[in-house]
Amino acid sequence: MWISNDRGAEAGARSGGSGVRARGEGEERDPEQGLGCSLSLPRPLGPSPRLKYNHRRRGENRLHRDPEDHGSYRFEPGIKYLQHDMISGIQRRLFHAAAELRKKTPAEQRWLSRQLHDPFVKSAQQQNYRCRSAFKLLEIDEKHGILQKGFSVLDCGAAPGAWSQVAVNRVNATGSDLKAPVGSVVGVDLLHIPLLDGAMFLSHCNLLEPKDQARILEALPGGEAQIILSDAAPNASGIRELDQQHFVDLFLCILGLAGRVLCPNGTLLCKFWDGANTGLLQKQLTKLFGDVKILKPSASRKESSEIYFLAKRFIRG
Repeated sequence: MWISNDRGAEAGARSGGSGVRARGEGEERDPEQGLGCSLSLPRPLGPSPRLKYNHRRRGENRLHRDPEDHGSYRFEPGIKYLQHDMISGIQRRLFHAAAELRKKTPAEQRWLSRQLHDPFVKSAQQQNYRCRSAFKLLEIDEKHGILQKGFSVLDCGAAPGAWSQVAVNRVNATGSDLKAPVGSVVGVDLLHIPLLDGAMFLSHCNLLEPKDQARILEALPGGEAQIILSDAAPNASGIRELDQQHFVDLFLCILGLAGRVLCPNGTLLCKFWDGANTGLLQKQLTKLFGDVKILKPSASRKESSEIYFLAKRFIRG
């Protein structure tokens, strides 16, 4: 559809005409004109203002100046602009990321640079996971089949909710599979956890506090869980021995919670930082579980000391 500044159309508009001229019965349509009708507008007194439309969605039209007739504009499909807009968006993001990188400390620069080049970060964005850690649980579940439909799951250290996203889908917590049993997911964390369909979150909940442990028992169906997941970690102080001790305290707290809420033959998947206490904790687990493994999924960074204890067949005393 063409929009032209035809002076002859001004008289028609003043005389009460609509300013829209339909193609005559015997008149052939110019294929360049698209819809085959023209809309006449009064010519502005000064230079024509530059028309700018920011439509970026696929299939929307954009107003475009005709290169051969500077007094006319036409609508063209927006698909041809999509690739240019996408490239421009990527360039803008890279520019801002580079600008932010220059403001950071050397340690922050290394972290941000690693994030920008991390394939799991990109995959998490593409697949709508809240963070890259989702792929750790996905890999473990693919290999060991710990999440079953209808299971009750307790997710410790759940924020921002990536593991809960995986668990909700695998245990059918939303009931989307009408033929399968419906499971449940309860997530707890000291931080705020954004809402997630199919999960119940207890934000600002301290696993070390007895009153918060009572809240967890109330939230679980029947006060029990078939699986306890923990991707929790204490805030690092930079002092290795102190951080290790804090992690041991957190691990033993989760193990004590498992003794209260985990069903017989239940499963515990818990993160730990590999160090001097790893062997001692593994021995402790073998007293309570029939099968204990140490895992390091591919989504765990190679330079990281994090490992995961996978303990199956809980022996409830």
